[in-house]
Amino acid sequence: FHGHSYTGNQLGCAAAIENLRLFESERIVDQVAEKSKTAAEFLHDLKQLPHVGDVRQLGFMCGIELV
Repeated sequence: FHGHSYTGNQLGCAAAIENLRLFESERIVDQVAEKSKTAAEFLHDLKQLPHVGDVRQLGFMCGIELV
């Protein structure tokens, strides 16, 4: 048998389960669309800066190209 170092770690599994519970109870995924619009407004202003080549966003993930 070859397993990974962290396979079945009780603390890691407990933390993952609690995170999944929070995602459901706080409806995190449902909030992403609305909150990412606010982030997009903030990121739009960055495009005007002289050292910013491009700003890309998908949900809460964003990339800012510095030139």
